[in-house]
Amino acid sequence: MACTSKHDSTLTEMEPLNENQESPAQTKPNEDRVEQVELSLLLETRSTQKDPNAVHTYAIESAYGNTTENPYRETTVTVPHLVKKVPEDDLTPRPWKTFNQVLCVSYISVIFCLCIGAYANREAWKAKLYNGKGLYGLAQKRAKRAVIVSYLAVVVGFIYVIIFVSLGTTGNL
Repeated sequence: MACTSKHDSTLTEMEPLNENQESPAQTKPNEDRVEQVELSLLLETRSTQKDPNAVHTYAIESAYGNTTENPYRETTVTVPHLVKKVPEDDLTPRPWKTFNQVLCVSYISVIFCLCIGAYANREAWKAKLYNGKGLYGLAQKRAKRAVIVSYLAVVVGFIYVIIFVSLGTTGNL
């Protein structure tokens, strides 16, 4: 049965307490209750962390975690319609318009100097990969590096040709 009591012109309805409930006189102020709730939640999460299948609330799923192939995966937006597309000609060095052109230049540089050209090719492929993942800053950096190293490979290749031709004409070879 419910009973009513009148305090300062306000009418409050009071019901009899069950065995598990506290009376209003036994309750603490709201600040203490908030602290009690926080502590109870902390204790509860600590007890569940002993379970080997428990996952922290801030943990990222293993499928979306950083990998050696993509160390910035956690910081990228994976929703395609939210990713801002940047034109390739803004990311590649001046005379080149696309990443495929940078790849072609790196393949040509392999003809002139194998070691340096192979490094240029690796950088060009990484640039194309980063562009596909939406990491435009890294793609731009790798494309610039690939083009510079490709130019270097061509220059070194011409120096090799000049050295071999000059040694061949003098008969020292």
